[in-house]
Amino acid sequence: LEHFSTIETARDMDILRAALGEKKLNYVGKSYGTYLGTLYASIFPNNVGRFVLDGAVDPNISMKEQNLAQAIGFDKALAAFVKDCASQPDCPFKGSAAEATATIIATLQAAATAPLPQKSPAEGDTRLITESIIIIGMASSLYDDVDGWPKLRKAFTESALNYGDTFLLLADEYSGRNPDGTFRSNDFDSGAVIDCLDWKDRRTVDQYKADVQEFAAKAPVFGPYIAFSGLHCQFFPHPATQRAPDTLTEIKTAPIIVIGTIRDPATPYSWSVSLAKIFKGSSLISLDADGHTGHGRGSACVDDAVDEFLLRGTLPPAKLSCDLSGISA
Repeated sequence: LEHFSTIETARDMDILRAALGEKKLNYVGKSYGTYLGTLYASIFPNNVGRFVLDGAVDPNISMKEQNLAQAIGFDKALAAFVKDCASQPDCPFKGSAAEATATIIATLQAAATAPLPQKSPAEGDTRLITESIIIIGMASSLYDDVDGWPKLRKAFTESALNYGDTFLLLADEYSGRNPDGTFRSNDFDSGAVIDCLDWKDRRTVDQYKADVQEFAAKAPVFGPYIAFSGLHCQFFPHPATQRAPDTLTEIKTAPIIVIGTIRDPATPYSWSVSLAKIFKGSSLISLDADGHTGHGRGSACVDDAVDEFLLRGTLPPAKLSCDLSGISA
């Protein structure tokens, strides 16, 4: 397990490039994939070809800063969902946005001691919809406003009727769980190991507990949960293996594209701005939209710019602004 770090995977990527006889590596990385691409570029700057890093991870922030930014991002995405919900005929909430948020928090707290049952369980599936399943289901729905928000409205409609099938469906989509109880990949297992190797968090368990107050104040819904992200690393051995540099201030490569979605809940837009500054001469595409990442999510403006770059090597303007209508500014 000590060799699951991102920096060692970046070195593996260059072995693949060499094995294919390619002088340069062309690469599209999204979310965590941007961190992998960033470390590759820092080690092998002369081998960087046409790189697109979408939904960027800032390589210079701590695990606590990452978690707090994500908690705030998910709360903002939830607020956007609640605002949109008020205009939908199937919205399960009544009253103001504050009252809707209070209902959401109450639903989570109630499930901590009284999990929701399934209304229509599959044969042999006796799972209950616990507090943790609800929060994961909520997070899952906020990654994509087009498909996720309608499901989340349905989930809260069901929870008001005291069952939670759609929350369970959303959580299974997020974790990659198959109907037979197997999983499509080991993403969650490997991710838990990779995080510990990549981001050495020196906080104690007591400090994690103390930080919950700050998280809850800045992100009342998701903060109390995301505050504990990475806690498992306190019990994970830290072998003397290759680690990424603590700070990356400048990476000089061939020009690349960085994409940031303005209201991305998982990788806040500010991270893409920071990464674009690290890559000198990069082009930053800003997508005015909700949801996670920007490429392939309905903006012709973003997709056309990426296609032109990957296929022909043509860079967009240094600061391109896009929205879902396809208009650029």
